Amino acid sequence: MPSLLNGRWDAIRTDNTFNQELPVLNSQQTGVHACLAYSPKDESWRVLYFRAADEEEGVIKTRVWNPSIADDAEPITKQTIPNWPGQSGKPRLFCAGHAFMHDGKLFVAGGTLGTTIPFTGLRYAYTFDPQVEDEDSKWNYLGYPDSPALMHSGRWYPTVTVLPDRRLLVMSGFTQQPEVNRVPETWNPIAGSWVRRTAAAAVMPFLDLYPGAHVVPRGQYQGQVFYSEPMLQSYVFDPNFDGIINGSSYYWKAVPNTPRQFYRDGGCSLLLPIKPSPNTEAKVLIVGGAQYDSAFGTSVATNTTEVIDLGAANPAWQSVNSMLLARTHANAVILPDGKILIIGGNRIYFREGAVTSGELFDPEASGGMGSWTLLPPCSGTRMYHSTGILLPDATVWVAGGDALGGVPSSDFIEIYKPGYLFDGPNNQSVRPTILSINAAEIAYNSSFYIDVDVPVSGFSRDR
Repeated sequence: MPSLLNGRWDAIRTDNTFNQELPVLNSQQTGVHACLAYSPKDESWRVLYFRAADEEEGVIKTRVWNPSIADDAEPITKQTIPNWPGQSGKPRLFCAGHAFMHDGKLFVAGGTLGTTIPFTGLRYAYTFDPQVEDEDSKWNYLGYPDSPALMHSGRWYPTVTVLPDRRLLVMSGFTQQPEVNRVPETWNPIAGSWVRRTAAAAVMPFLDLYPGAHVVPRGQYQGQVFYSEPMLQSYVFDPNFDGIINGSSYYWKAVPNTPRQFYRDGGCSLLLPIKPSPNTEAKVLIVGGAQYDSAFGTSVATNTTEVIDLGAANPAWQSVNSMLLARTHANAVILPDGKILIIGGNRIYFREGAVTSGELFDPEASGGMGSWTLLPPCSGTRMYHSTGILLPDATVWVAGGDALGGVPSSDFIEIYKPGYLFDGPNNQSVRPTILSINAAEIAYNSSFYIDVDVPVSGFSRDR
């Protein structure tokens, strides 16, 4: 029996299983965006995914894949995004930004007014509620039903970051090509209102789209938002600053010691798992991306990897061991064991040179320099406009990839099963079953106990 310690790929088939005798299940829509949609009402989870660029029967729709269905049910369902009241533009959430709100709804900001270049950023923001049973009532415009709340100006390719106080910070994005929206805007779900930071000192100091953003959990920048890449200089933004500038207060600050040599267009940025106190680390990892190379006349991907510890007294980017394969427009997923799965991507910008073999990064190996393991290739070409997310059963859901540059679209769903699912006898791991939890509600900075049926070596909380 061959070893499966590097994991395996399986495509979802028309019966919603991995039965290789059946054709693959058509995903119906490119998974440009995807997220886990959990409903506590019936303790079930599904995957919401969408391109949401093209009209279907005069409206814009998304898709939800359900891993557990009745015999007569369809595994993929459609959801209508309602038109914005009083606005003629369709809610094309194509290349929007999104993040989960504290109440479990997905918050989506921006998108595009049209489907041809030059794209114009949408002013719309919507929520998706997985607890709503009616498929065509899951999406609602922000402020529904009485107070539609448009953003001040459009955003195409923005980044949305949820803040500790429940506000949502929206940064960057095109208003209309080539004009970048450099004014930070926050949505306060409690007050039900938008706030713009229009002061000159609040204007975003870079012109990059979809910047990597992470709320800093520890250290001198705790509570601020760290913008990591693709730009060469890293910054922090203080979303709580009151605008009274003095020597120690600011909206934006260039983090000292952070200029890099390599621009990372289409790179991946992750906040690494937070270790329990008294550990003080707050590490951000950036992987791959592309930079213009005059020898090729286009942007070429890199395999380099860097880490910065924002919990250190003097944070600085440090080069660690590089990926085995150069790639941009890849997907990065943090696994429950703390390792990082890298999926797909391409070598030559914009959509050429597909990379199908995955890689696994262990950030703790080699004294913190990390180690890379080459993984089996996936079946699809998961380049630009693809996505990957961790599922509750510790597998990884992968979909999307555009049909451009002579490469066919990957209009089917694949599941990657990591090696930790095969590390026991006969390629079968022993998986613990939760018997009980001794707390009705788990509060921040509190202790709780979980009773399982077999010994476990560790525990992680993944969000």
